[in-house]
Amino acid sequence: MRWPYANIGVVTTRTFRNLLNKIHGDIAADMQEHKDRADNIQAQINNLVADGDSSPEAAQARVGTDGTNYATLKARLDSENQIVTSQLTDISINIKQFSDKAVKDSTGSIIDWAPAIQAAIDFLYSQSINSNQGGTILIPAGTFYVIGKSQTIILRSNVSIRGIGKSSVIKIHESTGDWGYLFFGGQTELLENVTISDLVLDCNVNNPVTKTERWQYSNRVLINVGEAKDFKLANVMMITNGVWGFRGFVENGEISNNEFIFEPPIYQDASFDVSTIWIGGKHNRVLYNTLIANWRSDFIPETAIETQGHYSYYGNNTVRGYKVGLIESNNTGYENPLNPILELGALYNKIVNNTFEVLVGGLTLWAMHVADDSYIKGCQISNNNFKIVEGNNLLKRSRYGIGISKADLTTGSTHDGVQTGKINTLKIDNNHIEFEKRVVSDSISSADAGVRLDTEFEIEGTDISQNTFYNIGGFGVYLSAAVDSVLNPNSQFIKNTIIQNNIFLEVRKPIRVNTRVKRTTITNNSFVQQIDYPNLIDNMIVTIEAYSRSAQDTSRFFIKNNSISSSVLNHRPFYPKYLLGLAISNYSRDYQDILENNEPGVVVVQGQTDRYQIVQNGNFLIGKDGLRYGLTNTIQATIGRPYGINKSDVKVVKVVDSTILEFSDTLDIYPSQSLSLKCTDGTYKVVTVLSVYKQYVFFTVDVSQVKINEIVKYYSDNLGLVN
Repeated sequence: MRWPYANIGVVTTRTFRNLLNKIHGDIAADMQEHKDRADNIQAQINNLVADGDSSPEAAQARVGTDGTNYATLKARLDSENQIVTSQLTDISINIKQFSDKAVKDSTGSIIDWAPAIQAAIDFLYSQSINSNQGGTILIPAGTFYVIGKSQTIILRSNVSIRGIGKSSVIKIHESTGDWGYLFFGGQTELLENVTISDLVLDCNVNNPVTKTERWQYSNRVLINVGEAKDFKLANVMMITNGVWGFRGFVENGEISNNEFIFEPPIYQDASFDVSTIWIGGKHNRVLYNTLIANWRSDFIPETAIETQGHYSYYGNNTVRGYKVGLIESNNTGYENPLNPILELGALYNKIVNNTFEVLVGGLTLWAMHVADDSYIKGCQISNNNFKIVEGNNLLKRSRYGIGISKADLTTGSTHDGVQTGKINTLKIDNNHIEFEKRVVSDSISSADAGVRLDTEFEIEGTDISQNTFYNIGGFGVYLSAAVDSVLNPNSQFIKNTIIQNNIFLEVRKPIRVNTRVKRTTITNNSFVQQIDYPNLIDNMIVTIEAYSRSAQDTSRFFIKNNSISSSVLNHRPFYPKYLLGLAISNYSRDYQDILENNEPGVVVVQGQTDRYQIVQNGNFLIGKDGLRYGLTNTIQATIGRPYGINKSDVKVVKVVDSTILEFSDTLDIYPSQSLSLKCTDGTYKVVTVLSVYKQYVFFTVDVSQVKINEIVKYYSDNLGLVN
């Protein structure tokens, strides 16, 4: 074979036409050589008997040139024909063969290889017009500078670009200034069957740029394939500082084993939206890539990977230094005139085995306002490692492992309008979600959260299972749909959520359910605290919270078989084991809740009292006056006197704040009990125990308005007559 031309030096004595004639001649000679070879094989076959013949001649004919013994003569012919076709298709041209097209400076040094690369692409493309067979542009070792323009080099179907590894570098020249795209295509015709591999694309951070970036201005994008099919980007290092490193609406694409290094621009106050990999379309694979963002001053790029499309796989990628690791969006189909995608939304994508070490959010689900029924559906988020690390320039943004991007009408953008789609059948399983620094906060808008589904649209059928949540000072899982919002005019709900078999380790409030959440199952989770936090409110006080239910339509919990463990003695967080009244956390049969041990108002008699006899019949007591007394609400209570470890009386040591008292002993005090506290003025105050932590008891009502000096003889005084 006379190909490839990888070792031909710079052409200095031939004209470009002579070179083309030479190339055409070599192609013709190769084709004749393969034709002669095929004719010879056919001649052998013509002289042979049937394939089933066991003669030595037939056996010899079934042996290929590489020694393979084929079952039949036809099998050998088919295989060798494929080899010949492949050899003719893979025509390779070294860009140095077109060096006379490059631009030189006054000293004769080449400062712009773009025209040479374009000439090579156009030549191979011209060969493929009739045969549909292109070839490969070879980038040899060396640094090849190009002067960037709005559209620098136009890609063509069936023409690929390949280097020999990191020693092959295409780099923006330092004299360029602002520029648009290095490689560009797929705008007026579909770009098909292109591979870019084994080289370095360098934006040149020393090239002076001036514009404050937005996506519609100076983009500085290394590859924009527009609409493409069967596109592959492999083993490429990209040094980028623009809005995108790669962008494209692709069908059957692969971006694999690449290294993306984001180097922020050097001008002051650089700030713009970034998605280093932006890919829409369907049936794509983004695999084994590394994306690293380096920080300069206060600039931190926004997003590593943004996806819009269907049936795609994003796996084994590593992201570090960005604000957000990956965005999954439903905004597919509106920009695909050449290769239309008829299905709306984002359907059945898989995001698995990735590592994200980012500053704000590991993964964002962004249900844009684009069209009715444009759903994010069947997304699977599995076996990922999310770590939220510390950084600067975060502007009080809420942090999350997996979260929702909420619409903002103040932007004026069409995608920030009222969302009419929804998220359906979302699966979040076997992920590790960790925060580098535990920041304690109760804020429903800005507290850290492992999974934060806080939305203005419907989310239905979410399964959050077998995840590990670690070192979170806010919430492990937070669920809430907007109430009376212009963004949620139809009062959409979060419905049919399953939270099961998760581990919440050092999570201050493992699960919080806020407003408009229906049919939530919480089973077989583990709530674990191993660290004794010096600040009382930093500890796990409540495991599962439900707020504002009576006004905001939250209903139907199924809570069962969740476990609590703590290495701290006398640590008893609140857990909704019984049906409780509004006095504590809004669980009730009125909302069709089903809780573990959910008998209404279980009453346990611990000792003789002055008011009640030691007689229990069902859910009421018989008083010494002979009347029957039952609970006036659904709080589980205990009648009796609390004792310390030595059977001594329990006293109040001090009032810590309006909801916390320090006791002399808490051995006999548990969440959900009611305590009647005797005050110095002789009155009594009835409070409900929320949680116990060592010697401290947390309450649901204000206990600081009066001076308290002891606990009276009864745990509970919230009884009323039973008819």
